[in-house]
Amino acid sequence: LSAGPRLRAAGMGRNKASLRRRVLDARCPVTLHVYDVSNDGRVAKFNAVSRAGLLRGGGIFHAAVEVYGREYSFGGSRVNTTGIFACRPRKCPMHHYRESLFLGDCDLAPRDVDRILRKMKPEWMAPSYDLFRKNCCFFSKEFAIELGVGHIPEWVYSPADVGAAIDDYRIKREKAKRERERSAKIKREQERLAAIEAEEKEKRANAAANIHGR
Repeated sequence: LSAGPRLRAAGMGRNKASLRRRVLDARCPVTLHVYDVSNDGRVAKFNAVSRAGLLRGGGIFHAAVEVYGREYSFGGSRVNTTGIFACRPRKCPMHHYRESLFLGDCDLAPRDVDRILRKMKPEWMAPSYDLFRKNCCFFSKEFAIELGVGHIPEWVYSPADVGAAIDDYRIKREKAKRERERSAKIKREQERLAAIEAEEKEKRANAAANIHGR
């Protein structure tokens, strides 16, 4: 267990014993659990290299937030229902558990946490899941903010930000390409119509000349 960004900024993340005491003393401890996406060992190895600082850009992570003994995250499907789901802490069966970060004490009652989740559920519908823009990491980030314990570490969701930027660039390039193709098509059609009109004009002129020649 390590400290989240807010606690680190306050200088509380260096002493492990002190951090454990803060967790035990918390009325409502909030913990971020980070997983390697899927149970593929190659992803775990890649993330280990990334977390060691040997690669830039971060790893490929699944994230979830634990509060009152339940772990909450977000996933996608075609079914028109909320994508928020819960499981036992550190036991998400779809991914390989990596590490946990204590985000702080939200000092909320269970009913307050339930109220926050009820408010978030319509905003986080399963069909709205987007790999780069609206995934489990962004849900965990927003949920932590709603609970009042601040942001989650940027390295958890930064690869998705990079992916979104690349995807936006790809979309812009494809849009620009379609616009160029559309403009070229319009120009060709205009040239074709102009050629037809010129041909018709020439035919009329020749016909008029033949009439006068008689």
